[in-house]
Amino acid sequence: MTTGIASAPVNQYISTNVLPFVERERTSTAFSPRTLVLASEPAVDELKYRKLIDLAVQYGARLLALKKRDIASVNQKWCQVSDAQAGSINRGNETESYWRNKNLYVRRISNRSNGSSTFLPSLTEIACQFSGGSSLLITINEMEHTARFDVVEAKGRTGYCLDGLDYDLALSQVFSLLKEIEGV
Repeated sequence: MTTGIASAPVNQYISTNVLPFVERERTSTAFSPRTLVLASEPAVDELKYRKLIDLAVQYGARLLALKKRDIASVNQKWCQVSDAQAGSINRGNETESYWRNKNLYVRRISNRSNGSSTFLPSLTEIACQFSGGSSLLITINEMEHTARFDVVEAKGRTGYCLDGLDYDLALSQVFSLLKEIEGV
């Protein structure tokens, strides 16, 4: 014995006033235009972030997303390093040096050691730009033997950082892997 309900199409029981969830989101006035634009942007590149997580785990670093103020700060430092003229500035017990090595721009701050005339590096910043448009700023704290890689993606709206890398690591390997991840 059949009831007739089983043979009726499912759409027959859906009210004409009911919209599918996706359509309801697009037509709803509850969402601001900005929210709708952000929701329609392409999804996060999961493969890229999986590679970044693997890189962070492999080298014992922390993978952090950069906030807007962090992105602005990294951009400012990046411009300071990449736009500076080669040479050095001596401020008594501190020397600030700038130079270029191929497509890398380097800034190094050195402090005079106690009771000596020699200067020991305390901070090194290296700026470069990947061919995909992303900017990289490597900050090496020579005193703590740690390094930080800040990457601001091409449009400058997003960025991430690998922090807490041991300075004794082959930083060139991390740099090469980041180039590969950024799709250079």
